[in-house]
Amino acid sequence: MRRLALIGFSGSGKTTLAGMAGGFGLKSADSDAELERLSGRTIAEMLGSGDEDSFRKLESEVICGLLTQDFSFLAFGGGVHAAHPVWNEILRSSVKILYLRGSFDELLARAGDRPLFRQLGVERYRDLYEKRLPLYERAANFTIDVSHRTLDEIWSEIDTLWRCISK
Repeated sequence: MRRLALIGFSGSGKTTLAGMAGGFGLKSADSDAELERLSGRTIAEMLGSGDEDSFRKLESEVICGLLTQDFSFLAFGGGVHAAHPVWNEILRSSVKILYLRGSFDELLARAGDRPLFRQLGVERYRDLYEKRLPLYERAANFTIDVSHRTLDEIWSEIDTLWRCISK
């Protein structure tokens, strides 16, 4: 079975694009949504508690569970990259990793009400973005630039990639 996991910084479109995949009949899942469903708390509440280690542990358990299920598309949270505690499990699962790369300015414009942005503010948000960039790049099998593109344009490129890896 071929599977594609979407990674990228907050606001890059992972959740929306995984939802689009589902709309096209491809089974998809979102690790953040599953984490919220299982915990009964929002990501904002979990991260707002200040215990990121516990959050990452629970997130790792959710991801490992999703990797054993029959999904074609997985959207991972923005903190999932080559340095994530469960990264070796992701690699062993043979899922292909697609990095949705966006410019900081565009992702910042989409940040609006996102909990991580509210918690960090612009400068610390930028620092986190810059820290994660090489980790996303190192993790990715494929990269698509999402800056200044419509969802349909991005989906078209993902669909082409999907067809190539599904052969």
